[in-house]
Amino acid sequence: MDVRGVDVSQELIAAGAARLYDTSPELARRDAHESAAGSAQEHNEGLWGNC
Repeated sequence: MDVRGVDVSQELIAAGAARLYDTSPELARRDAHESAAGSAQEHNEGLWGNC
């Protein structure tokens, strides 16, 4: 979801405030969201640092 040109989903995932759900690999932003999720987990961001 974009708000004023910002992918809000990716921002939430990158901050560790949202989780990437296993969905169709054909989604347009899947690669970017997977990268953001991996980075958040690696850096213990948000929920990854507290759970």
